[in-house]
Amino acid sequence: MSDYSSAQNKIGALPCFYANLKHLLEMHEIVLTEADIYFLCGYFSPESIDNESKYRLKYPSYAVQLHNFCMRTYIDCEMNFDENSNYISSEINQDLFQDRKVLLAVDAKVLDHLIIQSYARNCHFLISTGLNPKSHICVSDFFVIDREGKVNTYVGEYQYNCIKDALYGYIYMKNIDKNLVDKAVNNMVDYVVQELERLLYKTEDGSLSGLGLLESLLNRIGKESYEDSFIEKESFYNLIMILISRHIIFFDYICDFMNQYQVKDGENMTQKFMKIKNSWDKITNMMAIQTFAYNYKRNKAISYEAGELIKQQQNLLLQLITNLRGDRI
Repeated sequence: MSDYSSAQNKIGALPCFYANLKHLLEMHEIVLTEADIYFLCGYFSPESIDNESKYRLKYPSYAVQLHNFCMRTYIDCEMNFDENSNYISSEINQDLFQDRKVLLAVDAKVLDHLIIQSYARNCHFLISTGLNPKSHICVSDFFVIDREGKVNTYVGEYQYNCIKDALYGYIYMKNIDKNLVDKAVNNMVDYVVQELERLLYKTEDGSLSGLGLLESLLNRIGKESYEDSFIEKESFYNLIMILISRHIIFFDYICDFMNQYQVKDGENMTQKFMKIKNSWDKITNMMAIQTFAYNYKRNKAISYEAGELIKQQQNLLLQLITNLRGDRI
């Protein structure tokens, strides 16, 4: 028997990764907001341009983010993700699911409870809560988007082999000390500043920052010619998904953070961040038009407007870092 229950209607697309990690922690009586988790995981900036694909940024893996989260919160965990994003089925047995609460990364194509697929490639996160007598895996999923864009909760079960054979990775949190997690939360502002600097500044070896990489990639769009139109559709679609699932969600989390921690001038800055987010939404809409009505002149408009937005975002982030550092004095 499966059950759907309505959850809050969130703004934008907040990924299944953060939503289900939040609820996994709550099952261990650890209450953190998704914004807390987002910044404790960190590593949300692109780290390089994938030259094997025309318009694709490489981001740190979820395994890197989970490792960072557990390191900062002093959580003892068992984790297994294939570095090449292959299935780990051969390394799994039923003991993993027996009387344990485990965060799973599963190929979305086997999850028939999903009405709309996850943005993050073909991978979807959900929680396994145990095995029933028929060796079915009991699952809970706190990020199921319906056709109206609302986020719902799903509780149900899947055949063991169905999940096992489509498993990209998992994390099982063995020992959690609430006092140590609270200690990490007390250092939240420092973690946020560290992550914002990753977005803004070049690395020690002179490599571009996160926003610098994004700007470089979007500059390519303005240089495309009409002859490239036949390969644009998939390239633009992939870039739209990257922007939605990785870049644009930042604005929701940074605004939640400023409100939660009552950051100096937070209300005014929230309005500015959301204005930039809305402008990014317009750019992704322009890209979507390119997937069915390609026009190389539109590329120049996309590239120019994105460049202007990145400049605005950089200036606003610098102001936010200054405010956060001032609050720590």
